[in-house]
Amino acid sequence: MRIIVDNGAYTLRNMGDVAMLQVALRRLRLQHPDAECRVLTTRPDLLGRYCPGTLPLAVASRDAAYDPARPAGSAPCEAWRRFKRRCGLYPRQGREFLQALAGTDLVVVAGGGFLNDLNPLQTRAVLRMLADAGARGQTTALVSQGLGPLENPELVGLLADACRAGARVGLREARRGPQILARAGVGREQYRVTGDDALELAWERPATPGGQAIGFSVRQTDYAGVQDRHLEAVRRVLERLLQRHHTRLVALPISFNSFEDDCRTIARVTGWEPPADPLDDPATIIQAAGTCRLVVTGTYHAAVFALAQGVPCVCFHASPYYRDKMEGLADQFPVGCEFVDLGETGAETRLEDAATRLWSQAGELRAALKARAGEQVTAGQRFYQDLL
Repeated sequence: MRIIVDNGAYTLRNMGDVAMLQVALRRLRLQHPDAECRVLTTRPDLLGRYCPGTLPLAVASRDAAYDPARPAGSAPCEAWRRFKRRCGLYPRQGREFLQALAGTDLVVVAGGGFLNDLNPLQTRAVLRMLADAGARGQTTALVSQGLGPLENPELVGLLADACRAGARVGLREARRGPQILARAGVGREQYRVTGDDALELAWERPATPGGQAIGFSVRQTDYAGVQDRHLEAVRRVLERLLQRHHTRLVALPISFNSFEDDCRTIARVTGWEPPADPLDDPATIIQAAGTCRLVVTGTYHAAVFALAQGVPCVCFHASPYYRDKMEGLADQFPVGCEFVDLGETGAETRLEDAATRLWSQAGELRAALKARAGEQVTAGQRFYQDLL
C-alpha cells in the first residue's frame, strides 16, 4: 500500500496541523501497518522529527504539476489538463510528484483549515490533485477538514470536481462545512462530521485531577483580524481573572511560524517569558493545556487540546475565518465551550462573564467534555476504517 498524505501546513510549524497529521498517519497505519507514506512538506527535517518512518514529497513538485496560480477553467478544460498529465505532458518540475502519484493507492488530505477563499493557491492545488487522483481510479479523501469561508465559485467548482471524482470528506464541524459541500453538489452520503482528528492525542491522555491555572492563546495575523485594541481588552480580562482566582497563567502557543508566532503575541499581551525548553511539539502543548481549569483562547487548536481533556474554553474571534472555526467548535461541544466576537460592543464584559461562569462550572463540565470528545474520536476512527 502506497499513500500520499497532503496536510494543512507544509512548514510543520503549526502544532494543531502537526497533531492532525500525526493522528491521520496513525489511523492509516493501523489499517495498513506496512504502508509507504509520503508526506507533502517544505521541511523534511521536521517531518522526520514529528512523523518518523514517512518520506517527504516536495510541495514545489506538486505545485508545478497543478499550477495553483492558474484560475480554474471550464470542466472540459480541467479534464483536458488531467488527461495531459496522465499522458506525461507536464512540466519537468512536476515529474517527481506525478510519478509518485502514478504508483499510489490512496491520496489523503490530512486535517486543516486551508480550503477557503483566503488561500486560493493551496486550495486549487489540493483539489486539482484529488480530482486527478480520482480520475486515475485511486481512493481519495479529505479528513478533519474545516472548510470555509468558501464563496468563490471557481474554488467551489474545484471542490465539486474533486468530490465527483470520488473524494470522501470528513468534516470537523457541522455548522459551516455541510453548507459548503451542498453548494458544491456533494451528497450527504459522501461526507461525515467526525470532529477534529487532533482530539485523539489529547483525549487519550490519562485522566488527571483538574488543574487550577488559566490557559491562554492568541494569534495576531491578517486572517485572524485581532487588533491591538482587542489585545488590550483581553489583557484586562486576564488580569482580573488571575487576581480574582489567585492563580497562574499557562501559555498555549500553537503556531511557531515566523510570520504568525503565537509566543511573541502571548508575551506581548501577558508579559510571559518563553521557557528555555522548546515548546514546539503537540504533546508539550497538550500536557500544558491539561494543567488548566479554564482556557481563554483566540487560537482554535488550543481549545481542541483543552476540551478533549475536559477543560472548558472561552474562544474569542475577530474575523469571519475564526468565527467559523470557533462557532463550529462550540457546536461540537454544546456545553463547556463558548465564543465571543471581539468586534461587538460589550465584548470585554461578555468575555469576562463567560470565563467566570465556566471557571465556576469547570468541575461538573469535565466528564461531559471528555465524553463528547470521545464520541468524536470514535466517529473519526470509523471514518478511516470505512475509507480503507
